[in-house]
Amino acid sequence: MISEQVTLLNATLALEQHPQSLRLRKLLFRLCWQEWENNPERLLSVSAADLIMTVLTVLPTLEMLNAQLTEIVNTLNKADTYRPLAETLINELGPLYHQAVRSSQPAVELVPVPNHLWFKLRLDIIRYCNSLQLKILIFSVLYHPFSYKPTDWQELRGCVLTDLLEQLFHHYDDYPPLKFQVIRVAKILEPTEDYLVVGDRLLRAMAPIYERYVHPSQPPEEEPYTEISDNGVSATSNFHDQHDQDDATSIVYPPP
Repeated sequence: MISEQVTLLNATLALEQHPQSLRLRKLLFRLCWQEWENNPERLLSVSAADLIMTVLTVLPTLEMLNAQLTEIVNTLNKADTYRPLAETLINELGPLYHQAVRSSQPAVELVPVPNHLWFKLRLDIIRYCNSLQLKILIFSVLYHPFSYKPTDWQELRGCVLTDLLEQLFHHYDDYPPLKFQVIRVAKILEPTEDYLVVGDRLLRAMAPIYERYVHPSQPPEEEPYTEISDNGVSATSNFHDQHDQDDATSIVYPPP
C-alpha cells in the first residue's frame, strides 16, 4: 500500500510540475469524461491525483490507456504537440498499472440483487433529495459530467432511474471506488452543495447493498460518515446506527 501511495505521489508531482501541465490535464479530462475541456478554471478544479485515479478506473489496463490516447491525439489539430505529452502520461502512469497487475485479486462474484430492490431503493433516496439531481449525478458518474446541453437532456430522458441505480452497482464492483467517484463528481457539478447532499443520500443507501450482496460472508464494516440532516446540520455519525434510526435507509434487504 505504501509503495502504491509513493508511486501515485510521484506521478502526481510529475504531472503538476510539468511545463505543459495544463495540456496534460486536457488529455486526462478527455480520458475521464470523453469531452475536451479548454476552461482553465475547470481543468484546475480537480486534483491531479483524482484525475489519475479516475483514469485507472475508467481504463483498467495500460493497453487501453495507450489505445485511447492514440485515438484522442489523432483527432487533434495539434497532434504533434500532444503526442509527446501522451507519451509522458503513459510513462508516468505505467508504474501504477504494473502495481495494479501485481496486486490484482480475482474479480468479485456478485450475488444477484432482486429486481424489486432497485425500485425500493429509488423511493428511499428521493424521499429526501431531488430526483432529477439524483438522476443527473448518477448519469455523470456513469458517463460524463452533465453539460445541460440538449444532447445530454435527450440522453437523460431516455434513462430510467432504477436502471441507473442497477448500472451503478454493476459498474462499480465494490463500495470504495463508487464512493470515490460519487464524491468526486458531486464536487464538480453545480450547485455543488446540493449534489454533495444527493451524493450523501445515494452512498448511504448503496452501502448496505454492497455489504449484503458483494460481501455476504463478511461482517459489515462500520464506517463513520457525514450525515446531512433534514435541517441542513452536519454531524459525524455511524452508518449502521443511523441505519437503525433513520427512515431514509429503512429498506429490508432479502437474503442473498
